[in-house]
Amino acid sequence: MANQEYDLLVIGAGAAGSTAASTAAEAGKRVALLERDKIGGTCLNYGCDPTKTMIYIADLLYKVRHAERFGLRIREASFDWNSVLSWVQQAQKRVRGGTSEEAAASLAQKGIEVMIGEAVFLSPHELSIAGKALSASQIIIATGDENIVPTIDGLNDVGYITNVQAVSLPTLPRRLAILGGGAIGMEFAQLFHRFGAEVTVLEHGTALLDKEDRELADTLCTLLSNEGLRLETNVELLRVQRDPEGKCLTICCNKREEEELVVDEILLAIGRKPSLSSLQLEKAGVKTSKKGIVVDATLRTSQRHIWAAGDVTGALQFTHVAYEQGKLAVQNAFAHAPQPFDDHVIPWVTYTNPALGHVG
Repeated sequence: MANQEYDLLVIGAGAAGSTAASTAAEAGKRVALLERDKIGGTCLNYGCDPTKTMIYIADLLYKVRHAERFGLRIREASFDWNSVLSWVQQAQKRVRGGTSEEAAASLAQKGIEVMIGEAVFLSPHELSIAGKALSASQIIIATGDENIVPTIDGLNDVGYITNVQAVSLPTLPRRLAILGGGAIGMEFAQLFHRFGAEVTVLEHGTALLDKEDRELADTLCTLLSNEGLRLETNVELLRVQRDPEGKCLTICCNKREEEELVVDEILLAIGRKPSLSSLQLEKAGVKTSKKGIVVDATLRTSQRHIWAAGDVTGALQFTHVAYEQGKLAVQNAFAHAPQPFDDHVIPWVTYTNPALGHVG
């Protein structure tokens, strides 16, 4: 394989990677952006953008159905699920600037060479992708994260969905079990319930939304329960099996007796982990931990010319954090005196209704 040389190779075309590549191209660097899926990463394709669009539509539906208390008498409030999905997809295309292919063409016009495929390290300075060998003086890893799949008897056999499938389900499930009561699980819980699904949230820990202010989180959970969601904590999911009526979960909630919960679909939302397994980082000499790639304050890895940005570092999993880290990583890669990433003031929001937000 002939080796193509670049000033910078960026692995991952999500918020961190796309920002890094654009920043480098604007500075006149020869850049290649490597992506195995779609331009835009998780947030644009399977996370923030589609879910927030769906949440907005679900909120409109809910308000119309409860408008009588304001003196508004609207005879019927219904929806067409395919039309909802069509609007979500249109929103994604607007944010991306077209299809993934059109977005790649737009990046190429900025001087960024986009390559689609699985990137694998060959050595500290070399990678291969789609049968091509590439090398660069600087490399940024921004491969994001992926869903954690728990080891539960029968789960893989019965099947489940994650956020990837949840934002484009061809049909709405009538009954939905969500494993995990963090921000992602609770956002999906409310939006699917407002579209008519019977939703049960199953959280293994002692509290829902455990990263939020406890008083505010408890108030929100009370509101969601009053809205009709079933919320359970201290849940042991013992096994999953097929049932003539759907998917049967055998659970034990708060040390009560075992019960069987039959649903049409199971949505995993128990957490996410850095997406690293396919990179073969050992060939690059990049150190990792249980949290992700080990970086210093400037986002430099154990290799002086390799940097990491976004969720892959195991830090706060937010698009705005990834964006800022991607920009800083490329600035530091070509700087004489790399600067630290300032994470003292990070805003975040859980987009339920009402939403929970804080800065700190």
